[in-house]
Amino acid sequence: MAKQRNLNEKGKELAKAFGDAIRQVGIPAGEVYTSNFNRGFETAVLAGFKDIKKTVDLTEGGLVVSPDENSRRAAALSQDAGADARKGQNTFLITHKPNIIDAWARTGSM
Repeated sequence: MAKQRNLNEKGKELAKAFGDAIRQVGIPAGEVYTSNFNRGFETAVLAGFKDIKKTVDLTEGGLVVSPDENSRRAAALSQDAGADARKGQNTFLITHKPNIIDAWARTGSM
């Protein structure tokens, strides 16, 4: 974790505010998935989620993985974002900006 980019104080404040807003409006949380990077997991923890699951599918690949792997992750995120949650609950996917851009570019939604 020491070699990873961690949340700064502003990021920590935003994560807490995100969780507070979710609870304030009463959005029921179901499954919560984050990237394998600490900043994704820490965001979920600070937001107050429980039973958080890490997945490589939400982990930013950038230049460290092959273009095929980046495409696979974008496809997985796009599919996961469109999946139906269990009735009365919401699935939260906590990932990184490049992943979101890649996933939504694939769908033509941007």
